[in-house]
Amino acid sequence: MRLAPSSLALLGSISFITTPCLARRKWNDTGRGTIAFEENWGVPEIMGPLAGVSAQLRADILDIHNQRLRRMDENGIDFMILSCATPCIQGISSPSIAASTAKSVNDQLASQISNNTFRFGALAALSMHDPLEAGM
Repeated sequence: MRLAPSSLALLGSISFITTPCLARRKWNDTGRGTIAFEENWGVPEIMGPLAGVSAQLRADILDIHNQRLRRMDENGIDFMILSCATPCIQGISSPSIAASTAKSVNDQLASQISNNTFRFGALAALSMHDPLEAGM
């Protein structure tokens, strides 16, 4: 494949801008290389249906930066990928409510982890009532 000179210039510019940023980004290295995948996280609007959940478990699921980060450090977890606690969007029968709740949950989670992307990533919550819409 051949790239036009303008494309090469653009790639060079992107590389020049991003390389120093990536070089400064440090992995939280505990020496174990541990990633916790698909850890439960939630927001109050989806926690309501979870009857019988203890107050402590509810607080743990809602928290990201306090006890969760402390426990990650205590257990040698370098990085955690968060996802919406079950049943999340799958427990909503109305397609329109599910779609708007998924957007709200995703926006809230993105906001919560945006100040600590060295330690946290996330999986999106999707409303699968309309798979084409979910894929956009």
